[in-house]
Amino acid sequence: MAADELKGFNISTELVLINMVDLEDLFVSVLPLLQAIKKNRINIPFFSAGCSDTEKQSVSACFAREDVPMVQELIHQEDRLRNRADTIHGVGLLSIYPHRSSLSFLGASIAALRNAGLPIYGLSSSISSLIFVLPYSRLEQAADSLKKGFSCIKKGGH
Repeated sequence: MAADELKGFNISTELVLINMVDLEDLFVSVLPLLQAIKKNRINIPFFSAGCSDTEKQSVSACFAREDVPMVQELIHQEDRLRNRADTIHGVGLLSIYPHRSSLSFLGASIAALRNAGLPIYGLSSSISSLIFVLPYSRLEQAADSLKKGFSCIKKGGH
């Protein structure tokens, strides 16, 4: 990947990460929650779902702090989700774009963040961007670590 192909990165506002784990049927478990979130006009800046070899499924999503009490209440109303949600306060998203599906860039980005001692709470990759869920208070440090590792990354905005 040529250095001039990278446009930069974005840093989110402070968010809360909610992980819902050990779900039996992702769509049956999560669809009512997503419908309720839509009905209540709650934004989801980050959403990721996965399945393990034991067929247990999980969902991770970030929400604005002010929306978390409502989201937690909606989760509590769903029998399939109750007692399956863990919450991590004080997270943020660091989006790097475009990475053009480069595995070497993905690996180098993870290494740069880990070498800086930054915990990675979540990661999402698309054709155009990488999104890391990191401690909000350390997002600038994360960006600096990536800039040191990849001099081609320019600060895009907050």
